[in-house]
Amino acid sequence: MRRTLLLLILLLLILLLSSPWSPARAADLFTLVSQALQHDAGLAAARATLEAAEQAGPKARAALLPRLDAGWGQTWNRYKTEGQPEARYRQDGWKVVLSQPIFDWSSWIGYQQAELVHAQAGLAYAQARQDLVLLVAASYFQTLAAEEELQRLQRHREMLESHAELLAHRKQAGEATLIDLQDTQVDLEQIGLQLEQARAQVRLGQLQLEQMSGMPVATLARLDGEASLPRLQPAREDAWIEQARNQSYPVQIRRLGKEIAAADTARIRAENYPVVSLSASHSPAGAAEGYTRPSTTSVAMLQVSLPLFTGGGIQARSRESQAMEWKAGEEARAAEQLLTRQAREEYLKISSGLRQLQLLQELRQSTRTALDSTRMGYRFGSRSSVDVLRAMEALSTNESEWIRRRHEVLTAILRLKAAAAALDLEDIQQINRLLSATPAPGRAGEPGELRLSWSLGGNQDTGAAPSPRLTP
Repeated sequence: MRRTLLLLILLLLILLLSSPWSPARAADLFTLVSQALQHDAGLAAARATLEAAEQAGPKARAALLPRLDAGWGQTWNRYKTEGQPEARYRQDGWKVVLSQPIFDWSSWIGYQQAELVHAQAGLAYAQARQDLVLLVAASYFQTLAAEEELQRLQRHREMLESHAELLAHRKQAGEATLIDLQDTQVDLEQIGLQLEQARAQVRLGQLQLEQMSGMPVATLARLDGEASLPRLQPAREDAWIEQARNQSYPVQIRRLGKEIAAADTARIRAENYPVVSLSASHSPAGAAEGYTRPSTTSVAMLQVSLPLFTGGGIQARSRESQAMEWKAGEEARAAEQLLTRQAREEYLKISSGLRQLQLLQELRQSTRTALDSTRMGYRFGSRSSVDVLRAMEALSTNESEWIRRRHEVLTAILRLKAAAAALDLEDIQQINRLLSATPAPGRAGEPGELRLSWSLGGNQDTGAAPSPRLTP
């Protein structure tokens, strides 16, 4: 019995450790994004809106198709005429009415407009999905930067503690002063405060990722060592700006909004046109009015209706629709300007950030060498304790800037892809390959070791949204 119980406990431990929901396992970017796409309530609402918009076409088409109505009724009649006996009788009967519009230009425009409404809802859902992917990815790299910043502060504290121990020994030998110890203690207290802030920042980021993905997050998969970041391809600012100006989701949605408003204007104007329809009815067995005996009535009619005077209502609604059409056009133009600016800003952040990262990498190496030299000089008396503290602070500051800039560049790449309506799960999966649950700290990646090329794709002539891809 005890052996069986031990085997069951061992099996449960194995299942727990191998489960993707295990808190001890590092969560990667692709897993969190995939879970968020299934868990997010806002995206589910956008999906329901799209499903509702899919019925716009069938509803508008129904106005152009034949309509058949049927009914059954029972009436009690009492006729009393002066000088005549009173007549009482009951009528039972049913009625069938068939109607078919032959010419109704307003309904035809409404049918065409419904296709635009469906397309606009599809774009809105695609934008909501892309926005969620971008939001999760940005939160991921922000939390990852906070984790690396926490590790940087811990390394800085270890250096200060080691220097404080050295000062204590040198003070006993009369080679260090109390002021040197106090300066180091102040730096240690300040690092302690920064560590508390960093831990809170990491936990807040983890909670945000848990809320978006619906799964527990304890640690995140990180960039393997100091791997090279992706490069833009084509490396031309105008190509990405043109892509964002013409293919971004906000621009496409507002352009369709302008077309919908134009169709609405045309539909209202069409209410001034004649409407031609054909109707036929058949009502047997006493449904005819005014007959005391069962009778059958069949009617077929071609009807032409034309509004002669509507009190100015059609003209007022037409002017209102024209104003809304002009408003939609200005909103589309504003979206083009906004996305052009966003694409230009993100491209500048990427190009400038990559150059800054190269300089920061060189600066980190220089400050690390300077710290080693300053420590050596302090041991031989050519440098002071304050010089060592300043060298430590310089190295720590450069590492902090390098961590922040690195994740900002990755986020800017994703935002540029989103501005071009080209961010998809395939891009997330490509970036996810750069991540590792057990990174090798301190191992510098070779230039171009993990370099990827971001390329623009799609057919610009067809107006279809392109699908830029990551190619190794």
